[in-house]
Amino acid sequence: MTDTQIVIMVKNMAREMVATVKNGQLLGTSPSLDMMKKLIAEYWYGNPADYSFTEISPETWSVSSKTGVKPGVVVRKAKGRYRFETV
Repeated sequence: MTDTQIVIMVKNMAREMVATVKNGQLLGTSPSLDMMKKLIAEYWYGNPADYSFTEISPETWSVSSKTGVKPGVVVRKAKGRYRFETV
């Protein structure tokens, strides 16, 4: 199997995993946005420095990485904690 075939296979597996997650499902919580970056990086097996947040509303942020905005997920602040969840 070539490297390209492995990459395609992994991307397809990731799409299937995302498709099984329901809307509004909590993926993780954190007391701060910095800790949330670490949690998101662990979720996608990445580096926390690769992720950033863009404010959508006063208590909601979209998640971006080097490759662009991550569709289907947001960070929301609720009851003093930050929630990483699907939309």
